[in-house]
Amino acid sequence: MYIRMILVILCLSMMGFQGPGRKIVNTPTTKHLEIGRSGLSIIPPSGFAESRAVRGFENAEKQAQITAGQLSFPFATISQGLKEEMKGDHVRILESLSFNEYDALLVKHLEKSQDGVSPYRMVIMLVFGDRYRTWQVSSVYPANHDGELGLALEKALLTTVQIPDDNLEDEAVMETSYGWFGKMGINPGRLKLANKLGASILFFNLDGRIPSQSQEDVSFNISRYNGTKSNPKDVSLQKIHALNPQDPPVASSVKEIEIAGMKGFEITAYIGEGEKKSLIYQVTLFGDLNYYRLLGRAETNHDARIQEFRTISETFKVR
Repeated sequence: MYIRMILVILCLSMMGFQGPGRKIVNTPTTKHLEIGRSGLSIIPPSGFAESRAVRGFENAEKQAQITAGQLSFPFATISQGLKEEMKGDHVRILESLSFNEYDALLVKHLEKSQDGVSPYRMVIMLVFGDRYRTWQVSSVYPANHDGELGLALEKALLTTVQIPDDNLEDEAVMETSYGWFGKMGINPGRLKLANKLGASILFFNLDGRIPSQSQEDVSFNISRYNGTKSNPKDVSLQKIHALNPQDPPVASSVKEIEIAGMKGFEITAYIGEGEKKSLIYQVTLFGDLNYYRLLGRAETNHDARIQEFRTISETFKVR
């Protein structure tokens, strides 16, 4: 289901939105439960329990599920897609809002059956994020159960909070269901782990908070991708381009690199000009079965940040 949700979102394009409406700021409670290993938690509706079929919650009697995930695309890119889909008769934006200090959209989508026989399914999505990444919390249920169930799921999605990880200060350590285990020493960049995003992403910034309250905008994240690529250099440059397709970053340096026995590329690129010029530092490393992206961003002190990001990247290990 999560893959279908990504396809729904990424196939969309553009129409204007009003600015955020109401403002919601949630705090964790004893009733909050994590959605799979997403790093997000909600207060599930009555009748929902942890699912064995999906990474999230389900109500088997009503054939309803709740899942969550993270997309490595800016919120602006995702929201532009949702605007175009509004032209259809099966998607509508329920609300544009400020959610936990992020821009957010609450979306309702009718998913038609592909075989023409199965019942239609209703999807409610809470989508929120910033210029670096987007989170998505989704609920799916039979369209003929819309009404009370739909309202309960909408209410549950709006209880979402992010789970801080206070146990990983000096080193980032993560083990996923795929058996991947990574370590990264982060002292050189003074960065703190802010959150685990999904099953294979770690996100760092200066104060370990999401959104960051630091006056200096610096972040670093690690992502793992399944599969290998026949042309690693092209893949590396495409990853840079995809960060901002409307105004792609300009690469100033592309170098071959080897870390932890894996070969790849170190790319330094910039977005914008003058005082608004932002640094993007990316290392892509290609293994036998997977490849990894280490991505640093900084608004100021570019030369110093490049050295810090490079020092951090050189400590990366996979086992």
